[in-house]
Amino acid sequence: MSLTGDPTTDALVPIAERFVGAVRDGDSELIEVLLAQAITATGGRCDPGTALAVVLAAMVPDDERPSHLLLWRKILEASA
Repeated sequence: MSLTGDPTTDALVPIAERFVGAVRDGDSELIEVLLAQAITATGGRCDPGTALAVVLAAMVPDDERPSHLLLWRKILEASA
């Protein structure tokens, strides 16, 4: 079953999910690996960062403010 209606975009969804975790963890090595996986998933037809940005943007509820979506950063900084 397709989540997005497009096989390439469907292949990017699990990569994008892992990308979120890698960014939150500050795992630059995993970020590089995931960008390489995005290149493979798109067949090199587009920039992997752009491809992941589009998929992740589609996952963001349009009724949420950016300040609310990024609140986890303030919580993380406060606990450090």
